[in-house]
Parts: sequence; C-alpha cells; structure tokens
Amino acid sequence: MRDTVHDHLAHEEPVLFPALRDHLSPAEWQDFAQRVIATTPTVAGHLMIGFLDEAGTPAEVELVLEGLPQPVRPLLPAMRLQATDDLRILRGTDS
Repeated sequence: MRDTVHDHLAHEEPVLFPALRDHLSPAEWQDFAQRVIATTPTVAGHLMIGFLDEAGTPAEVELVLEGLPQPVRPLLPAMRLQATDDLRILRGTDS
C-alpha cells in the first residue's frame, strides 16, 4: 500500500494539480474541490491533508480545501501535525 501511495504522489499528483489549474474554470475547480471533500473518507482524514500538502503547492492545496466546512478549518493545523507524525511512522522514518 505504501508503495502505491508513494507512486501516486510522485507520478500523478504533480501532473494533476497543474493540469486542473490550467484547464478548469474557477467554478469547475470549486465543483471538483467540493466532490473531493464530499467523497473523502472521514476516518484518518488528516492523512488526506498531509498528502495534499506533500503533492501540491500551498495555493493549490488552499484551492482544494477552501470548500471545507467552516467548523473544520480551525482544525487544519492540528490535522497537519497529526498527518506529519502519522506519515513519518507509516513510512518507518520515526525515530
């Protein structure tokens, strides 16, 4: 699973975000972001934030996350910290 996720991040995400940015209107991007958020599993949702942070620029990540419900937005810093910790452990780089 780890290898699959790494391959996805290394080969698909760096191409996907720029392509979406260059070829979607702001309304289409908003619709895409809403569908990503609506279909993301709630279990370990912090990992999605961590993966997005690794794959996209801060501006690209903000575009995807701007549709998050307002009560969730203040939780983003804690979710990012948890994702960093959990991804380090999952990758076996925790010391």
